Amino acid sequence: MAYRRFLSAVGRRRQRPYLRRQTEEVQSDQAVIPLNAGLAHPALFPYRTATLRLQDGRQVELGEEIMQEVQQYSNTTGYPPFRDWCKNFILEHHSPPCWGRGENATDVIVTNGAAEAAFKVLEMCLETDDTIIVQNPTYASAIDLVQALGAKPVGVPGDGRGLSPLHLRETLSKWTPDEVKDPNSDFPKLMYLVPTGGNPTGENMTLERKQEIYAIAKEFDLLILEDDPYYFVQYTDSRVPSFLSIDTDGRVMRADSFSKTVSPGLRLGILSGPAPLVDKIVAHIGSTQEHSSNLSQVALLMALEAWGQDGFQEHVKKIQSVYKEQRDAMQSSAEKWLSGLAEWDLPEAGIYFWIRIKDVQDSRKIVEEVRKHYQIGVSPGFAFSTKPSDPSPFVRVSFSYVAPDTIDFAFQKLADVIRETQKTERREYGT
Repeated sequence: MAYRRFLSAVGRRRQRPYLRRQTEEVQSDQAVIPLNAGLAHPALFPYRTATLRLQDGRQVELGEEIMQEVQQYSNTTGYPPFRDWCKNFILEHHSPPCWGRGENATDVIVTNGAAEAAFKVLEMCLETDDTIIVQNPTYASAIDLVQALGAKPVGVPGDGRGLSPLHLRETLSKWTPDEVKDPNSDFPKLMYLVPTGGNPTGENMTLERKQEIYAIAKEFDLLILEDDPYYFVQYTDSRVPSFLSIDTDGRVMRADSFSKTVSPGLRLGILSGPAPLVDKIVAHIGSTQEHSSNLSQVALLMALEAWGQDGFQEHVKKIQSVYKEQRDAMQSSAEKWLSGLAEWDLPEAGIYFWIRIKDVQDSRKIVEEVRKHYQIGVSPGFAFSTKPSDPSPFVRVSFSYVAPDTIDFAFQKLADVIRETQKTERREYGT
């Protein structure tokens, strides 16, 4: 594939900093005297060793050699042993068809969580007046960044299984064939998707749905940004394969996260995609932040190595089990308190319920009142819309953290506020 058309003017100009590349090459060769680099003297580092105790009681030791290494500057693409683990992880779980296939082969870098990975792709591709396809509603922070870049999110409705291919084709058909081919038109070049446990809807795309969308992306030559932090938080018998796993062209940029599987505080994720585009992200990271935290990377690596692949799978099963129990508790409380007042679907993945409140035009007043009177936080639906000025009767609530008895209390009070709001709107609008 030719990738130049997908890049913004800034993205096209980005090149990996020469001095960063030189420093990494010199650091990797112990025979070279590194007079070129402003490396810190190891005697000045504050930490000599560290001991980390895992939940199962086992301890992992970070000796003096490793501690010196991780307190020094490292590779922009990631702490080498951890990046190697990430490569094997992507290969094992997604088996990208483009892996090892020439200059456009799938490449992998370490990022500060999936959010950084996804957002740097958006920054690489979009500029003022560009358009981008998103499901409406979608992840609020993605909409915020798209609009901050001066681009326009084009919302495509979902149908309970994620973005609708029928509506996607209808949306793309609004441009004429000449405009589709014109590089200077505002025809979209990028599609942003949260395919697993969609945020905020909780919808889970099937493999067949992904194949349909991928075929349309191929037909219209679109790049797919697959933001997939909930991939391992699916409540079905088997995980639905990713877009990356069906990417025969090299048109998928995938963001994975360790925030939902290990720890959000470590701020680590993986960006996978065609090497020419990944290299642009490396250039961006190298000139702005150097690299992700080495200490976070080695701490996570030690846990992953202690677990092994079987241990990691058991950990994932535990995550699914705990969150499924939480989900089911919220479902029970919703049925108990919100039946007749609201509608929702049971999420098959992720950590959110997307609830439509009946007989209410906009949920903002409910969000304000439940916070003011009962100290309960819920997210208003407008924040996830491509047209946030429009009223939305939806709220998003998370079941990942709050204890079941507290969820039950919160839904009881939410129901009280909904009833009062419905009464007020009936008086005001005569419905």
